[in-house]
Amino acid sequence: MPCDIPLSVQKKVLHFAEKTLNIKLHLARHILFPNSIFITSSKNSDHYSEDVFLLIFDIKVNNRFQKQGNITYYQIPRQLRHKGLATKVYYMLENELKSLGCQFMSVDATIDPEDWDHNTLPFWHQLGFKPLVKVNKDDDTCPMVKKI
Repeated sequence: MPCDIPLSVQKKVLHFAEKTLNIKLHLARHILFPNSIFITSSKNSDHYSEDVFLLIFDIKVNNRFQKQGNITYYQIPRQLRHKGLATKVYYMLENELKSLGCQFMSVDATIDPEDWDHNTLPFWHQLGFKPLVKVNKDDDTCPMVKKI
């Protein structure tokens, strides 16, 4: 069950990310994520190169009837990675979702043993997320959760 995120919070996250990353962002709609907030630097919602910022998130009620922030996709442009910027934007988002009553955050971490830049498991782990399942060598994602 999705929960609404006020437009003021959506814009606050967008403006913080713009200021932190020094890039122009906008709210977009995507057919695959109709109930999610979609923030991107791309003018074309089907363009997902490594140079594009993407943040897709929502709030749902989990199986324990608790509000949970969910990050469907989070990508920082390649040239801005490994500078602590993704962490700053994440914590701002976490704080905003916590203020809306979220008790947990969840994400599907990307696993790519052939390309370390696509392996986000260590990034999410350093932010306090724990895997929900044991990762197998054939997995390409790992569901993770964090109490906030």
